[in-house]
Amino acid sequence: MEKLKKFDPAKIKRYFANEIESRHEKIKQLEFQSEQIHMLPIGSEIKEKEVQSIIDIKVGDNWDDATSARTIVIKEGIIKEIR
Repeated sequence: MEKLKKFDPAKIKRYFANEIESRHEKIKQLEFQSEQIHMLPIGSEIKEKEVQSIIDIKVGDNWDDATSARTIVIKEGIIKEIR
């Protein structure tokens, strides 16, 4: 980018400095999470994120059953269980 002379060198340096700092912060966060995970007992489950989805319902369905919390257990990128 610097050799093309299309961009201000100061802006390029600022951009990459910000990007490097952002990546350092992500590394620190991942290291902290790794430390926390190693303190958990084996077999513990971790709630990583929530996902909203569309469900099919029809007349006569039990509303509580249809809207109750559902859990998908994923291990190493593979769905292991839906409950």
